[in-house]
This record gives sequence, C-alpha cells and structure tokens, in this order.
Amino acid sequence: MSINYYKTSIYFDKASIQGEALPEGQTYDSVYTKNIGYYKMVNDNSLLDTNVLIIKDSMQNPMTDMFSYMFNTSEIVDIRALKDISLFTVIENSDADLVLLMYHQNNVTGEMFDFK
Repeated sequence: MSINYYKTSIYFDKASIQGEALPEGQTYDSVYTKNIGYYKMVNDNSLLDTNVLIIKDSMQNPMTDMFSYMFNTSEIVDIRALKDISLFTVIENSDADLVLLMYHQNNVTGEMFDFK
C-alpha cells in the first residue's frame, strides 16, 4: 500500500514527520508525528473512498497512521503550528466529506476554535 504525503501541493517523505523510538529524554511529539501546521496524506488504496479534514492537537498524533489507511485523503491541521496558510484557507480549499475536531479536553479553548 502506498500513501503519499503532501504539504499543500508539495510531496514529502513520511520520515520527515515521523518520530523516532523514544530514547531517554525525548518528547511525546517525536514518537508518532510531529506537530506540523498542515499536511495531507493520500492513499489510493484506502478502505473508504472518503476525504477527511482533521483539526487536532498533539493527542491525535497516534491515530494519524490509522486515518491514512482508512481514508482516501486525510488533511491534518494543528492550528497552533499553522504558519504558511490560514485555517480558513485550508477549510475553503478542502474537499472533505468529514470534518473531525480532535482535541484533548485541556485544549478546548478559544484559540483552538479560531477558524478564520
């Protein structure tokens, strides 16, 4: 199964977002995927012919690989790390069939819901 990873329209290698095994002193976000503002995964052999937009915090990171196998296109957004593109632009340009808000209960704050 081949899954392609993109930042906007630029392809990149999964290793650039995937963390390493957790040696002594390494942080949580380096285990699964780093907290990148926006990236997209495309899997032409997914279980579902569905596109998903996930607006998340770092607690969602362990589920990222699962989404890449389930959904044809998974757009991943961490508002805290968005720099080159606004969330409004991501939403406006997204072809998502499903939108998931995936936050830890301690991150349910105003800044995490600023969709402009």
